[in-house]
Amino acid sequence: MRNEISEDFKNASKSDWAYLAALVDVRGTFTLIKEIREKDNYTTYRTYLSIYTPNRLILEWLNERFEGIGSIKKASEAKIFRKRREFRSLRVSTKLMINICNGILPHLNAKKEQCKIMLEMRSLIHKKKGNKPIDLDNILRREELIDMMKNAHKSTKNERE
Repeated sequence: MRNEISEDFKNASKSDWAYLAALVDVRGTFTLIKEIREKDNYTTYRTYLSIYTPNRLILEWLNERFEGIGSIKKASEAKIFRKRREFRSLRVSTKLMINICNGILPHLNAKKEQCKIMLEMRSLIHKKKGNKPIDLDNILRREELIDMMKNAHKSTKNERE
């Protein structure tokens, strides 16, 4: 697992990283998804980092400051309904996930464990090259990480309540 930040974000200062981490702690969601295609039983694992806020300007500033880290969209109906406001989301590009996680990790509080889980999952996904089957240890670890992320989500939710 790499622990450096690439040159992609050379314009971002330490305070920019701290600000992004604070947004992730308060408004961010780390998501790991396992999908199985029915037609051929092929399994894929997906990782997402999304930030939700009703303030589109914050998301546009992040996207500008961090040089296009993701796409801004209207949040799902569930998120909108829950808050009774129109929310926007910024989904971090999967290609940049490792760099973003490495950049915010030292500044995170509430979601530090989730970020570490995300980094490990991304490193396991990157080990797979082409159409070669994934080895059993890799699959088992991915499943453990999904369970760990579920538990981390529960503990973060309990801390907020």
